[in-house]
Amino acid sequence: MTSSPQDAALNQLQRGLSEFIDRLQSALGETLLSVVLYGGAARGRFDPAVSDVNLMLVLSAISIAELDKIAAAAAPTRLEYQLSLLIVTETDLGDSAEVFPTKFLDIRRHHETLFGPELAKDLQIPRDRLQRQTWRQLMNLHLRLRQAYLDSGRRPEQLDSVLRRSITTLFLHLGILLELRTGKPAANSLEILDMALSAGLDSDGLAELRNFKRNRSALASVNLVVLYEKLTHQVEAALKLADEREVSPHEPPPA
Repeated sequence: MTSSPQDAALNQLQRGLSEFIDRLQSALGETLLSVVLYGGAARGRFDPAVSDVNLMLVLSAISIAELDKIAAAAAPTRLEYQLSLLIVTETDLGDSAEVFPTKFLDIRRHHETLFGPELAKDLQIPRDRLQRQTWRQLMNLHLRLRQAYLDSGRRPEQLDSVLRRSITTLFLHLGILLELRTGKPAANSLEILDMALSAGLDSDGLAELRNFKRNRSALASVNLVVLYEKLTHQVEAALKLADEREVSPHEPPPA
């Protein structure tokens, strides 16, 4: 059976990352504790033309010397991939999960440990921090959409790019928000749509945004300005839902 282009790209990425980790081990020795793949590639979604390769490097100590060694080891990999490195110490992990709870919840749930002990699965995400951060991220998106619209000058390519990135952000934080209300995690965007309908949100409007994000050839067939306005309305609805008075304080934190 022949592999799909997606499988082939992921297999090639795994080989490239294995070589990168070999260079890291050689350069850092015992200072390198763990290497964790997260983001789209960890979910099995990867397009080398557009996707970032998100790696968390966990070190026992970090100095400029270690950063220089990482930069040298990463240089060949950066020729092939859009490498995004999150570099932390093991003692950083707990504080980082409190300060950036949505990011580290996503890492905990969707990751692959490529080297070293399994550290990401035991990250503790405080519910109250997660709730506040979700609200902040949605508010930030709300404000950035206005600025980005002005900066775009209504140019289709600019609007298209902002829309696709912003829809991803909306679904990520809306999924967390709905989970905080129900105590049930959403495995994918279709489950988020079902949960949004139960919460009284405009699931049809959200489905339109989702379909646009998934259709790479939609640029010529969609009124991007109208879609942009629909996105802003969905963000406003999510913000209303994110009001602390609307989120039940009795549900356990996400697992």
